[in-house]
Amino acid sequence: MELKVGDVPVAVRRKAIKHMHLYVEPPDGSVLVSAPKEASDEEVLFFVRENFGWVLRQRNGMLAQRRQPPRKYTSGETHYLWGEQYFLELVKQDGWGGIKISGNTLTMLALLESTEKSRRDYMTEWERSLLSDAVNRTLPLWEKRTGLNVQRFSIMNMRRSWGKCNPKKESVIFNLQLVRKPKEALNYIILHELCHLKTRTHGKEFIALMDRFMPDWREVRKRLNDSPLDYVSGEKSKDGEAT
Repeated sequence: MELKVGDVPVAVRRKAIKHMHLYVEPPDGSVLVSAPKEASDEEVLFFVRENFGWVLRQRNGMLAQRRQPPRKYTSGETHYLWGEQYFLELVKQDGWGGIKISGNTLTMLALLESTEKSRRDYMTEWERSLLSDAVNRTLPLWEKRTGLNVQRFSIMNMRRSWGKCNPKKESVIFNLQLVRKPKEALNYIILHELCHLKTRTHGKEFIALMDRFMPDWREVRKRLNDSPLDYVSGEKSKDGEAT
């Protein structure tokens, strides 16, 4: 279900909870309300309007962030990997030959007849493999520390959030854009989503867990949300097994 306050769309998710919770989600400032199943539309709308000043402050801050322009995947473009800036060098040849890192240069060995879309798809799959490998290395460490475990994870290029957790299925989705952010951001999101296996809200229990396992998580979250956002095109997710 979706409501609208002014020109701001508000997604409403009804759950078996007692109180309403309002979220403004990075990276694009999407607004979400978790509401009790029995709450009326009027009650939800009143709750959002009552807190709309806070919503606008959060949204304006996110929307004012720097954004990377859409890329054409040609030589000279700026790309980011684990928080570091790289310049793309496009080399066309008879077949696809991979992406190589040398200094601050990413060299893409692309098919001679490659298109912008095919190069974007090729880069996306390369980034996806890097993030998947990083999650497979890092997730077990946090599972061991917290005693919380997931059965599956997937990677998706998302507009609304850096990660999502499904406690019932014990599964997590990670935003593909995390591969472009410092690795501290991936650690933060992994812990954030693991904590949601124990509590669905961002209440006292959640905060206590975050404080226990990552005392500086607020600073990490701020650096992540203040970092440049990337252009996002719609994609489907691909599953990966958590190890």
